Amino acid sequence: MLEKAGIKRAKGLIATTSDDSLNLFITLTAKGLNSEVEVIARAEVSETEDKLKRAGADHVVNPSDLGGRRMALSLIKPVSMHYIDSIIHAENHSFQMEDFHVGDQLSTSKISDLKLREKFDLTLLGIKKGDGKFHNNPDENETLQSTDVLILFGNKEHIDVFTSQSK
Repeated sequence: MLEKAGIKRAKGLIATTSDDSLNLFITLTAKGLNSEVEVIARAEVSETEDKLKRAGADHVVNPSDLGGRRMALSLIKPVSMHYIDSIIHAENHSFQMEDFHVGDQLSTSKISDLKLREKFDLTLLGIKKGDGKFHNNPDENETLQSTDVLILFGNKEHIDVFTSQSK
């Protein structure tokens, strides 16, 4: 089935069955046919998460765990969670979060040089560095590298203007 679906040329695969064994099998098979495919797999029990990672899953999502955490945070921090929900579920369609890959065009620039707030009315939530680590609320004097990914928040139109001018 994976070959018929074009797994050899696929960039990504999401294994979402409610059967952890089947998601494990799908992950192993997909990675065996295309080692470059990014696999996101669902896990019903936490014990399966490590097995899916060892089988090649790039990301593992446990809906029960995530749901429990979200429910607890909704009780403890209701206003903050409502705000996050409004972004995630696009209650306000004009605002969004966006991943922006720095690339060569902006490497060696300082964050302050981008003038995200002044020129584009955008908020830089964080940066994923080339080593995979996140820097939340980064210092404006931090120098960007080509492998960095900026996590932006703002009006969709403003994000589009920034990304088009930064290419």
